Amino acid sequence: MIRLGNFSVVLDACVLYDSIIRDFLLCIAEKELYRPVWSLEICKEVERNLSKKIGTQKAEKLVKVINQAFPEAITLNEISCLELKGININTKDIHVLTTAICSEAQVILTYNVKDFPSEDLSKFSIEALTPDVFLINLLDLSFFKVLNTFKELEQHYKNPPIPRETLFKWYQARVPSFMNTVIPYLDGSITKIY
Repeated sequence: MIRLGNFSVVLDACVLYDSIIRDFLLCIAEKELYRPVWSLEICKEVERNLSKKIGTQKAEKLVKVINQAFPEAITLNEISCLELKGININTKDIHVLTTAICSEAQVILTYNVKDFPSEDLSKFSIEALTPDVFLINLLDLSFFKVLNTFKELEQHYKNPPIPRETLFKWYQARVPSFMNTVIPYLDGSITKIY
């Protein structure tokens, strides 16, 4: 279970690749609800995959902007794969685990939770969460900060303007439980009291 404070979360390449979720997660990180972490290898993976979609120059520029915004996020992996014998994580994902270990992260945020067996991660007091589960946990810890961050982000989609229904549909496809929880509060029909 996540506890609010200065906890670290490794953002896997698949999460950083997805602009919709990436924008929201980084906005939440700016509010200091968690510390985002990634490695140079994760950045290279994001660049490589984004290059196919938006071109190499744009992908490199995006990763550079993210790294400039969060310079403390880059963690150097100082653990060799040999030190992780007996771990049942695919070799292509070991670098994500080593990033988590080296940064003392408590969470690996990924769409590919099945690639990070909990019995292996528990040895390092790390858990793999989907963005949906992570955002639900953050709501439990800091409801109004997360909700207000979403509202602020919604206002940034002006060039071009994105209709609210479209934006909700995009987020619903990625983080359905989170959206089902916050939509009633976004339209102002419900007020949460603690």
